[in-house]
Amino acid sequence: MRALLATVLVASVGLSLLDVFFLTLSVACVIAIVLDSYFQSKSDSFERQRKDVENLAEEVKSTIRALESEQGVLKLKVQNLTNPGRKL
Repeated sequence: MRALLATVLVASVGLSLLDVFFLTLSVACVIAIVLDSYFQSKSDSFERQRKDVENLAEEVKSTIRALESEQGVLKLKVQNLTNPGRKL
């Protein structure tokens, strides 16, 4: 009878340890899922910001080209004003 009680006690302790193990494993999985979604959202945010910066860089380049073109036109106008008899 003592052997049976000892066996039941050992089995219940073993099952309790298994319960704790699986509970810990479940919590670890939930934490991993939450961290994964957090870092994925950070990654998506970073990617959007990178694309925004690239678009702004293209706009700046386009504006610089337009200003350089306008500068060339203004130089020609100034040359025409300073040398009215000269044809370009």
